[in-house]
Amino acid sequence: GVFNGCGASSCKMNPSQRAAVSPPLPMHVLGDEMKAMAALDLVGATYTRRYKNELFDAQLRMYAHRSRRNLLVTEVTATRSTGTSSIHLGGSFGAHPSGDSFTWEVYTRRCVTGECIVWSGTTKEAEIGIGELVTVAVVFDRNSSSVVHLQPNESQALVAAMCTSLDSANPVAAAIAEYNDATSVTAMKL
Repeated sequence: GVFNGCGASSCKMNPSQRAAVSPPLPMHVLGDEMKAMAALDLVGATYTRRYKNELFDAQLRMYAHRSRRNLLVTEVTATRSTGTSSIHLGGSFGAHPSGDSFTWEVYTRRCVTGECIVWSGTTKEAEIGIGELVTVAVVFDRNSSSVVHLQPNESQALVAAMCTSLDSANPVAAAIAEYNDATSVTAMKL
């Protein structure tokens, strides 16, 4: 529900547009000769990508959490391997959000998992050219776009928490609290 306006005088046909936030979490597995398949589960509200090569089978299951509405989750699972699999992940923007809907600040904060990246962005214009600008905060682990080490049938949840000034007076603090709460449980419990 966050929109970035372009002002009533600058664009009369489409005065506002949905503000775009870069994906903070990995979107695919990297590797040589990787075969990939994808599935959309409309009942479970998940998007799954399965990857296969000679060394392992891996799965990325992505979803917006059903009851924790501020969370995005990418669950990484090694489904076949001969021991520990080192799964290289890519497709997230890491420390650099993109898009022209926000003016971004990027910094790190201490979280339960160690050091987290915080994106704090404010819309450039109010939705209809008047009113208040909206701030969005996105918090995620600084290592969520690199390598995950898993045993066969083990899962790890990579979490991003997002909060806005529409929901909280301090969206950064709220997003960090949501992130810390979510990462204090196992992937299965989450």
